[in-house]
Order: sequence, then structure tokens, then C-alpha cells
Amino acid sequence: YKYLKRGIHFSKYNSRLRVCNKSLITTYKGTEFSNNTSFQTRHYSHIVIPSADVIKANQEEYLNKKPISSPLKGIRVLDLSRVLAGPFATQVLADLGAEVIKVEPADGDITREWGPPYLKLDGKDTEVSTYYYGLNRNKKSISVNLKTEEGKAIIQDLAKHSDVLIENFRPGVLKKFELDYDSVIKNINPDIVYASVSGFGQTGSMKNFPGFDLLTQGMGGLMDITGEADGHPQKIGFPVTDIVSALYSVIGILSELVRKGKATSSEDQVSPHIDVTLFETALSLLVNLGSSYLNSGEIPTRIGPHHPSIVPYGLYDTKDRPVLIAVGTNKQFKNLVECLIKKTQTDLPDNFWDLYGKNKNRVKHAKELRPWIQEQLSSFSSGEILEQCRENNIPCGPVNDVKEAFNELPVQERFLTLKEGTMVNSALHSLKPVDFDDTLPPSIGEHTNEVLKRVLNLEEEKLSELREKGSIC
Repeated sequence: YKYLKRGIHFSKYNSRLRVCNKSLITTYKGTEFSNNTSFQTRHYSHIVIPSADVIKANQEEYLNKKPISSPLKGIRVLDLSRVLAGPFATQVLADLGAEVIKVEPADGDITREWGPPYLKLDGKDTEVSTYYYGLNRNKKSISVNLKTEEGKAIIQDLAKHSDVLIENFRPGVLKKFELDYDSVIKNINPDIVYASVSGFGQTGSMKNFPGFDLLTQGMGGLMDITGEADGHPQKIGFPVTDIVSALYSVIGILSELVRKGKATSSEDQVSPHIDVTLFETALSLLVNLGSSYLNSGEIPTRIGPHHPSIVPYGLYDTKDRPVLIAVGTNKQFKNLVECLIKKTQTDLPDNFWDLYGKNKNRVKHAKELRPWIQEQLSSFSSGEILEQCRENNIPCGPVNDVKEAFNELPVQERFLTLKEGTMVNSALHSLKPVDFDDTLPPSIGEHTNEVLKRVLNLEEEKLSELREKGSIC
């Protein structure tokens, strides 16, 4: 694939597996991916560093999984979304084989400009922001001016020939283009699955309020339960309500496609409006804390990197860096204590196991137990305690920065990144070994002519006329 406009080249190699000098697979299904065999980094002190032969065997075991063909092949998605939640949803659908037609204005999705950082080529910045780059692979881009009558008609015609439409405009905006749910279902395509993502929904007093992840994290209670007990509320480190709203949208769309396939009457073929909101997503993510409040009336509070119902389950300091201890059973707790006192030679009080042997008692006495555990761990380096925990089947792990996360073994053994810096989508990854034929995000309007010719049967002369009028770009 060549992106001449931006100078991006994605080379295709031969289709056979190739093995580098360290016996690690570096090419699969004709595409080269990253080969980072430098596992001797500080955070790998928590595992036995495997040999290259072991890594290769693990790679081959993964590749021997029976591939499943693209389950959404033949499904066409008209993507009227932009920025984050909508594009992430349609990227998942595209990864699963759907044809996603991304509609952009002449200057493109605004996230194309959201940088730095930008995608680098030969050590130099391109014009492609990494933000856009991470949300729009496997799609086709058409550039259409909705504000012209011809442009509006083109999108309406595409809706007529699509199985799914997804949008994240402010509620009511698409009505003036006759592309809102009611207009599309009644006048254009009664069989389409129509999904909207917004801050607060298509109905209600707050439907026109701007919906941003930061605001809905705060309003939905997520920030108040995040952070240190004596500190300020904290935003979760990624746009969680956007991403999960996208996944809820995908779940709704797939559910409707399945239901419609089983429908026995024409009336059953009409899909309800899939109305996903960032605020409701935030509430849903309270999960056990929300259930606790609704049933007890007690308001959950911030407790830092710990768990309200499991102890010890949280972040602890060592001599060199923090580690995570996640004890889920009483047996694991017993193993942890034995590991700690073996090194520190600490004598346990006679009533220690009466006080802390069961989780409900550990939760009750957490304020005394957590400092005791921290005192013991202060005698260990992170490597020492992580190795001890691993050997005794105690759940544990390091706190990685992003670079360290991409150096973890599953990245290498399960092919989670490509050479060009794209990440595998979990929805695709759970179904089949990674399809390395995925395409990079398109340039603005890269597929305008191809899509309009193939789907709407427009001739070259008509396309030139529309381009002169400014209806397409």
C-alpha cells in the first residue's frame, strides 16, 4: 500500500514464514512485524527469561490456532462519526471484516491534526497524527460536503445501500440533512441498523450538552472513586467512557445484525435506535461500587491503588520500584506471608491468623494489615519479591510504563504490534491469528471515486461535475 500524499510506504513481503538469526518469526502471511528480542530489561526480573527457541515455539503455537474468516465480510458500514468513540467502534467493525466507509469533510477528521506526536517515517514527522492513526485502520475514506444538496443526496444514497450507520453528532444536527434515525428508517432504508453515540443521549433535558470523556468521568462518579484517599479526584489515564461507549455500540450493532437475521416478519426487520451515551457508560463502569451504593446507601470513597473488598490487592513499594500484589484467596495470602517472613525473619503474633487468615477479617483490619505488608516488602527489591511470588503462585506484577508494556512477552509471542507501529484490536485477536493484511488509515478522500463508482454507479463525468461544484473532494 502506498500513501504517496504523505510519503508512507507499507511494504509487502513474500507469503512464507521467515525466521531471523535468533529463530524468531519476523514475517507472517507476507507482512513484516517488529522483532524485539531484548528481554533483559529490569521489569523482566519477575519471570524466567525464555530462550529464543521457547519464544519461537510459543509463536508457532499461537499461529496454529484455526483462523476464522472475517465474520462481518459483506456488511457495509456508513461511518458518519469523528474524533474517538465512533471511529473506535467502526475500527472494530472494520477489523472484523466489515466494509467501513468513513465520510469526511474536505479538511478531514479533526483528529488528523491532533499532534504532536505524529507518525514518523525515516525519522521525520509526517502529517499523520498518531491519534488518528490509532483509530482508523481498515477503512475507506470519502470526502463529501454535506452542506450541498448533491453531497447530502450522496450520503442518503449510501445509507440506502448500507447495513449499518453510526454517527456521533450532537443530537438533532443530522435532522437538517434528513439523516437522523427517523428520516433514514422511514424514507431511506428501513432495514438499516442505526447507532448514535453522544454525551447524554438522544432524549432528555441534557441531550444538547457537550459530551466529553473528562466531563462524563466526573459526572458519572468515576473520578471521585479514583485517586489517593487524601488526594483530589483523578481522571482515569485514558478516555475510558469514549472507548467503552464504542464497544457498547459495537455490541448493540452486532446484536441487531444477529436478531435481524433471525427475524420472521418485515416488522421485526426494523431496528430500534441504538442510543449509547458516555454518561450511562460511566455509570455502568461503577459495577460493584454502584451496586454497593444502591443496596446499602453508603457512598464509595477513594482508597488509592487498593481494593475495597479484597486485601491485600494493590500497589506496594520495594527497594527500587513499586509492585502489584493481588491476593485473591486465603491460601495465596498464607503463601505471601510465608515468603515475606522467610526473608525478614519477622515473628508473627499468636493471633495473626485469627485476625487475618480470612479475607473478610483482612478487609476489616486493612488499616493495620496493609502497613505491615508494606514494612515487610521494604526489605525486598522488586525482582526478589516478584520472583518469590511467582514461584509460590501468588498473583503479582510490575507497574510498567508504556515502553515496558510493549516489551512484555505476549507482545512478541502473540503478535500484538506491527513494524509500522499499529496495535492489534482485541476483538479481532480473540477470533483468529492476526491478519497482517490489514490496511493503514486512509488519506482524506482516498476512496471517494472508487466507492461512488462501485456503490452508486456514478460515472467519471458525474464525479468531475460534483468535484467542480464542491460536493465531493
